[in-house]
Amino acid sequence: MLFTKTVDKVQNVTFLPALPLDARMFLPQIEAFYGEANLLALTYPGFGRSPLREGLKLEDYAALVLESWNQLGIAQSDIVGVSMGAQLALWIAYHHPERVRRLVLSSTHALPSVPEEKAMFTEIAQAARAQGSAALVDQLLGMLLSSETRQNTPEVTALVRRLILDAQGEGMASAFLALAERSDPKIKIVPIRLDILVRYKYTKITV
Repeated sequence: MLFTKTVDKVQNVTFLPALPLDARMFLPQIEAFYGEANLLALTYPGFGRSPLREGLKLEDYAALVLESWNQLGIAQSDIVGVSMGAQLALWIAYHHPERVRRLVLSSTHALPSVPEEKAMFTEIAQAARAQGSAALVDQLLGMLLSSETRQNTPEVTALVRRLILDAQGEGMASAFLALAERSDPKIKIVPIRLDILVRYKYTKITV
């Protein structure tokens, strides 16, 4: 967990990472917004230096976010969520709307896992559990970064590789299974009444 507290700021921003990364993926954003708000970037259990907790479901990961807020005295926060982080943001906004001010969601969709996606996540989880994160580095790099990014920004590729390798196999397995088995989020979106920023390629839409 990374947390920066700015004494004269009341706005809170929480960053929830994509799989299979951790809070360090948001270091550029934390540096850019340092001093503008209280910033919190979370690492899921079994990733980075976060202790492993096995058998977690999506709602359990969301509960860990709320637990961190309670420990830090955060009553309400903006959430920036990527991939699994975006799914957690939607879950929290639906079940605890009073705790969420605004959402910024990336690399997600408001649909349950289709059979192909569910099978892929399950296969990754099984491989991570059996072989560890190192065996999946190349596959996951290909899923996370475009070929242009891998070729033109070696420092980004090196960081993502490091974050993948730092993940425990069992932690990765638990998180990917939670994502594969998530409930249909469509029913959770209609009641949400707060600002949502939607970006499609280079087009930005405020909903």
